[in-house]
Amino acid sequence: LQVELQAPLKDIPAVLAAYHLELSEDGLRLTYRFDARREGTGIPDLMRQLAASGLDFRDLQTKQSSLEDIFVTLSILAPVISTSLYFVVFGSAIGSRMTAINGVSYGAFIVPGLMMLAVLTESLSNASFGIFMPKWNGTIYEVLT
Repeated sequence: LQVELQAPLKDIPAVLAAYHLELSEDGLRLTYRFDARREGTGIPDLMRQLAASGLDFRDLQTKQSSLEDIFVTLSILAPVISTSLYFVVFGSAIGSRMTAINGVSYGAFIVPGLMMLAVLTESLSNASFGIFMPKWNGTIYEVLT
């Protein structure tokens, strides 16, 4: 939850310390992190404490990470890291010892292969995840019956 304040704060008031708020550098935003699945999020109490503290706010914003956001991040971040590691390890271990063959350097040779490795690995894992996880959870039996 982000609370956009009317006037900047220098410090978070002591009465709000129990909420573990984060104050932005410009002092105009307070950020409160909470678990939306938990029964008591503490938001109503926080709003009452803000009002009691005399803090006026302009806007409230909430953001919840969706599975799609997490999935896309993992689908992009993992291949970039693994491809970079392959390139660094093989490029330094093997590439530094190889000369160009028929005018093609080792780096120019390995990059397309590493890109295809990443694409094929992610496409296979993303496709199989939708089949394997329901089987592992036992929910596939509910769908099939």
